[in-house]
Amino acid sequence: MIRYLLPALLAIACLLVASPARAEPKPADEADAETPEFFGATIGEFFYRDVRPVEGTKLRLSFQLALSVAPESSRQTERVIKQKRHRVRGAVLTAIRLCRIRDFREPGLETLRQRIAAQVHRAVPDLPRGKLLISEFAYFSE
Repeated sequence: MIRYLLPALLAIACLLVASPARAEPKPADEADAETPEFFGATIGEFFYRDVRPVEGTKLRLSFQLALSVAPESSRQTERVIKQKRHRVRGAVLTAIRLCRIRDFREPGLETLRQRIAAQVHRAVPDLPRGKLLISEFAYFSE
């Protein structure tokens, strides 16, 4: 009896999980109220290799960088990043070169974010200010 009951319960559980939940339609007021609080603009993917003879290490970094800004300035952000992407990339790489090895080991990467933000806003002052988001961060030191 138990051997027939268990497969039946598993089949019912699979059907319940697989069936889409019925969503109630939202009133028009709630649908309009859900505007995004920020807009994320991708700056790019970065791969960096460096030999630092003073520390005696070889450094390899890879990460993706994005900038979150207010929705009102999203068009300006995308336009500036598209027009001045080489200048932005150069500023990011300059900021990486200025960082110490310990800055890449910080749990929140705050020092790296601050240096990148300072260099980017120094190189491209018309880029709207926002929070830098670092994702897929990989750090290798030999």
